[in-house]
Amino acid sequence: MSDKRHAKLNAAIEYAENKGAFTRFYGDANSQIGFITWGSTEGAMQEAIDLAAQQGLDASMLHVLLSNPLPENELRQFIAGKKYIVVAELNY
Repeated sequence: MSDKRHAKLNAAIEYAENKGAFTRFYGDANSQIGFITWGSTEGAMQEAIDLAAQQGLDASMLHVLLSNPLPENELRQFIAGKKYIVVAELNY
């Protein structure tokens, strides 16, 4: 039964890698500043990216929707094109 469950996880990983289903991108695709977010930080970061753009500072965000399975390929592709990466986490 454990093998059967694990096989389902592999199918989810493959689906996510092919469809980009576990992340959402926002902002300037050519920016050198990238933010990685999850959970409730998405809307606030979108607003911050818009405000930064008004000041001439381009940034982008990759919002992670699911951390298991971690969308590793999407994260690596996002990070590869950036000079600076900030992980925005809301924590008490």
